[in-house]
Amino acid sequence: MLPQVYLLQLCILPKSCSVDFRYLALKRLTRHRFHIVNSIVREKNYLLSNLFLKFSGLCQNKVFSNNFAKAATEIFNEFFTLDDIAARPLDELASFLVDKSKDRFDDPEATAKLLQEAVRKSYRINATDFKAENTYLKRTGNEYLRYYFIQAALSSGSIYLSSYNTIILANLKKAKLTSINVLLY
Repeated sequence: MLPQVYLLQLCILPKSCSVDFRYLALKRLTRHRFHIVNSIVREKNYLLSNLFLKFSGLCQNKVFSNNFAKAATEIFNEFFTLDDIAARPLDELASFLVDKSKDRFDDPEATAKLLQEAVRKSYRINATDFKAENTYLKRTGNEYLRYYFIQAALSSGSIYLSSYNTIILANLKKAKLTSINVLLY
């Protein structure tokens, strides 16, 4: 009996196994279930990362044992901002938790306190205070890096488009880059 590696070197392949059609449906269902589970995990991670951006204190303080439980998801759906949760009185928040969780909390008042404490500890992103600034690239800086950026833009496949070509040439003239050899194809 020759070793398997030696047979493969001589291009003598082993006999292929035949497909057993009895297990083909099970194989496809198993692979589909694996795909669905991976998709659910990916979407849950995506939701948790966005939840952290909106409500960082909830993720850090572990107010709920499961952030995908009924009461936790109702909190996210009912209150649009953290200020809504902070403005809600403690007894109303506790009754909301009891109602949405079907009275599964041991101490809903303590959970409501933890929730409001998590709101206070969360950082807030205020979109109304944001003012965009236009920052222009200056000609100062690394000349070699600028040269390679321009060469990369010129050698890309989109240089063949005439509209892109005119934009690049206009920007080069505007920046007065005379020391760079521009090759047009």
